[in-house]
Amino acid sequence: MPSGNYFYERHPALKILILAALKQEIKYLVKELGARSGGEGDWLARSGKTEAAIVLTGMGVANATVRTASALLVHRPSLVISAGFAGALYEGAEYGELICPETAFLHPKPPGSPTTPDSIGLCGPRFKDFFAVVSKGKSAKRGSIVTLSEWIEKPALKDSPAAGLQYPVCDMETFPVAGAALKSGAEFLALRSITDRADEEIGISPMDIADTKGQISIRLAAGRFASNPHLIPRAIKFGRSSDKAARALASALKEFLMSL
Repeated sequence: MPSGNYFYERHPALKILILAALKQEIKYLVKELGARSGGEGDWLARSGKTEAAIVLTGMGVANATVRTASALLVHRPSLVISAGFAGALYEGAEYGELICPETAFLHPKPPGSPTTPDSIGLCGPRFKDFFAVVSKGKSAKRGSIVTLSEWIEKPALKDSPAAGLQYPVCDMETFPVAGAALKSGAEFLALRSITDRADEEIGISPMDIADTKGQISIRLAAGRFASNPHLIPRAIKFGRSSDKAARALASALKEFLMSL
């Protein structure tokens, strides 16, 4: 099927780019939208006058930066949505609870980067409508997000920029995605679904079990857990909570796309 700019030139419409790090995060969204493959890690879907490209960035700031730049050039969206999993940094979080970040922070900030802003505001013109739709009948909150430039366990994040703010969560991609999207002239929104609570740790850095594209490697994960069997119960629990989080993301994003 046609892909990239050719697809959009043939069917002018509202162009939305949904960026997620992992296939596990958007597997139910791809299915529910009936999205068609436009290449490896790239799907295209249509809802009324809205066309959505779903693109995987891979985990981590570096992967997200490179893949976002490429996707923006190819799809030229007017709206970008960063969607995926997040770890809660607040008490009382529920698995699959949705967080709409109003502000994104990068922590720790890379040394020698004076041009990197301390934070990025994420409340564009569509934010209120977006939150109203994704929160309808669901557990959802407005919050803030700390993008980790390197893997840090939650106890060490007590002094992070989001400390003291309402409903903070952490991920590894939103900050650079937001910066690139806003610089391109597109509006930006983010939606994160909780996979682990404030008092829970996976026990390993996700980057340690990722391939060169920032995707979870079954081979690397199996080797890591085989040598650390005490982590297996945590991995099973995380798998279950991640599935719940992915379903919540799919339901909310589908409703939003259908509302446009």
